[in-house]
Amino acid sequence: SSKTSRKSENRSISVRMFAVAHRLSSSRDIEHVIKVGFRVQAEHVVMYGMPSPSGVIRFTCIVGKRVHKGAVVRNRIQRRLREACKESMVAISSAYDIVVIAKKQHIQLMDMQELIHEITGGIQKMAL
Repeated sequence: SSKTSRKSENRSISVRMFAVAHRLSSSRDIEHVIKVGFRVQAEHVVMYGMPSPSGVIRFTCIVGKRVHKGAVVRNRIQRRLREACKESMVAISSAYDIVVIAKKQHIQLMDMQELIHEITGGIQKMAL
């Protein structure tokens, strides 16, 4: 009985992801934004942004091995960054491609509201 209740609990958990239209997934597009786009440095992240040819806001979040060697921790940081980006999308007035790169491991210890504030501030500095 306890096994079935756990299974049903796991099925009810919903993972919020970017809609396909809001994902910047092509490595070619990501490299182009990094090379050509505006750069904004914050304490815990570096952000690159440029007008989107697709006509929609697209995000990607990158957490390299420099931040943490363990994949579990990197994935956790990446999920937090994605969630903060979703919350920060309201600060963007037009279609942009944005790449968010984690700089420090301490990002996992930050309060979510602080992380959202840092990303929103970076977006506003890009004058989007």
